[in-house]
Amino acid sequence: KRDNIQLTIFDIDEKKRKDARDEGFNVVNDLKTLFLDKTIIIGCSGQDVVGLDELRNCDRNVYFVNATSKLRELKYSEFLKSTDQPKRINGIGTEYKLKGGRGITIRLLADGFPVNFFGNSESIPDLEIQFIPGLLLSAAAYLIDRKIEKISIIPIPEELEATLTKSIELNDEAQ
Repeated sequence: KRDNIQLTIFDIDEKKRKDARDEGFNVVNDLKTLFLDKTIIIGCSGQDVVGLDELRNCDRNVYFVNATSKLRELKYSEFLKSTDQPKRINGIGTEYKLKGGRGITIRLLADGFPVNFFGNSESIPDLEIQFIPGLLLSAAAYLIDRKIEKISIIPIPEELEATLTKSIELNDEAQ
């Protein structure tokens, strides 16, 4: 919004759509409408929500980005049935043509995986990835609690990391 980018938001939660609208964002009430006139679609629901009905509303070439931590967002069996002519783009992902003769290209960044898990980068096991957001949250709370406001690189205290590690280990044992 600050950079004057045309952003359109959809959320299944009506209150979240209303809040976004109140903050001045362009909001649509259904996924089909979201796909009209878009160049980049970023999915971050954590669910398999985009299928053939939504893809049929693409009226131009589109980049599809998965911003979750799993291979989600697209209903992949529907996606693969509704596209053909896959073409690998090194370092980017795979490009597909939408069936139906309209010539629409869908570029699936990182082949639908979260972009930081793509290519030669090593993935982090699901249970371990929770450590990173936990550590970031703990570090933010540490800075707020101590009223540290300077803009610089601040080392995370070892006791924070140790406490979080112990907490995760105890949680894993309990499960």
